[in-house]
Amino acid sequence: MDSKALLFYKDKLNALSKEVNKYNNINKYTAVAKLVSFVFAVGLFIFWYFNSIFNILFLTVPFLVYIFLVIFGQKYIDLYARYKSLHELISDEISFFNKDYNVFRPNTHFIDYNHNYAYDLDIFEKGAIYHSINRCTTADGEELLKQLLLSPKRNNEDIIKIQDSVKEMIPLRELSHNISSISYKNPVSLDNFIKAVSRDITPPKKSTVIYAYISASITILSLIAYSLGLIPSFIPLGLFIYQFATASLFAKKTNDEYAKLNKANNAAKIYLLISETIKDTDFQSEMLKSIKNDICALSSKIKELQKINREFDQRNSGLYYLISNGLLLKDIILSYKINKWIKENINDIPAWNKAAAYIDVINSISVFGYNNSDFIFPAINESTIIKAENMSHPLIESSKRIGNNIEISKIHKFLIITGANMAGKSTFIRSIGVNLILASMGAPVCASSFEFSSVDIFSSMRTSDKLMDSSSYFHAELQRLKLLKENAEKSEKMLVLLDEILKGTNSQDKLQGSKLVLLKFIKLNITGILATHDTALGSLSEEYKENFENYFFDFEVDKSGEMHFDYKLKKGVSNNMNASILLKNVLND
Repeated sequence: MDSKALLFYKDKLNALSKEVNKYNNINKYTAVAKLVSFVFAVGLFIFWYFNSIFNILFLTVPFLVYIFLVIFGQKYIDLYARYKSLHELISDEISFFNKDYNVFRPNTHFIDYNHNYAYDLDIFEKGAIYHSINRCTTADGEELLKQLLLSPKRNNEDIIKIQDSVKEMIPLRELSHNISSISYKNPVSLDNFIKAVSRDITPPKKSTVIYAYISASITILSLIAYSLGLIPSFIPLGLFIYQFATASLFAKKTNDEYAKLNKANNAAKIYLLISETIKDTDFQSEMLKSIKNDICALSSKIKELQKINREFDQRNSGLYYLISNGLLLKDIILSYKINKWIKENINDIPAWNKAAAYIDVINSISVFGYNNSDFIFPAINESTIIKAENMSHPLIESSKRIGNNIEISKIHKFLIITGANMAGKSTFIRSIGVNLILASMGAPVCASSFEFSSVDIFSSMRTSDKLMDSSSYFHAELQRLKLLKENAEKSEKMLVLLDEILKGTNSQDKLQGSKLVLLKFIKLNITGILATHDTALGSLSEEYKENFENYFFDFEVDKSGEMHFDYKLKKGVSNNMNASILLKNVLND
């Protein structure tokens, strides 16, 4: 994150703190008012019961005041929750900038040690690329972001569409934060919840609902009749108790249904909020227009579900629950409504999911772009594989970045990079891989200029213990190279990233084996980069001038024996190695 973004977040956090405090105070006052009206209502009822000196309709006044406060208060409860979520989101952005990686979701369970490159390039580690980008508020968005990072080969039109959408979204910070803050701490999938609920719940029969409406009408009419002095008080009171008792008889079943329904409703609220958040935005990019149309097309259905959700929220109030079931048998009616809505809309939910996933991912990438305003959007160039100037790893702090230039324009070619330990070889290779993945998913990259074409990517940079399965390290390396070969034979164009292959054997074997591997690979549809300490591999460029180029990272030793690295890529073969110097420094310590 750059300093401009950090300053913006700090200013926004201060403004949000004031809003959170304001709505928190309103909710406290409303809670006190509800308590007072409830106590007054109960006291008035007891007084009337023993004295009966005024009409029973007067009892409805404090009850109506209480219900009004419940409905009125819900608005400010929602506003408080909204601003509190925004406050937490912005606070987490600042924490992430300060390297507190306990915020946001890294989803380290996505790590696949057998994937073509994800483990080598640390895609899903804490604080790594996925973690830096992910601000998704839906589980479907998180899954889509994962797939974009794991499958970089895609057509140019799709890349440009995502790029255009991200570019449009980057300046829309308020919209972006409103989307992320909806449920970034606990993303859910509406599709999974609705399907689970629709399988497990048996909705009330239509005849039961008709009975509920008729019974509620009779109870209300009896109350009116009593107020006009036409019938005694025990009739409306008895009907009220009867209806509440009827609802109570099925309380356990109803509560079990509501527990599942509320789970679905909580998920649905996320999609409703996304719809409400974007509906008034006049998007210009093709993809964002399409997403908005898909999410907002069923606005009437969304509003219907939102109304049902609101009724569920109000049901949580004890007095409202008593009155709504005693007078209206509300539970039966609500259960029917939500199941009817599911039946009518379940086939449209996948389209909503897909649209929500894409707005989620586009928004997440836009946050990444805003947080790194010095990054640039790459250009697609089919005549090259990668051509970059001043390219660096996107996770290195801007003050510590040292960029390098790189150009690979054709397949059947390898760059051999030699150099000392800690000189920057591995970081440079990872920089190429990570930036190329970002470019292929429509995200900005860490460079001053970047051209690329979409290619398959494969790496062999380290062998995890999890891949060995009791076999030797060398055998695990061989299996990895075999997998690389099999993938390359199926690919039209592949970039291969190798770091010190065949480490599990002796020096002479390693040198001969490395030559054998490279000479085999240049016959496939591969272009690649190999980082190695074997300077003898530099001789391949003499015999195979079209297939190999040599580069190196160097260092200098000052008079006190301290090493200094410039981390700049140079053409040629390294003449300096530093293992003995490092060992000497360690042993002297």
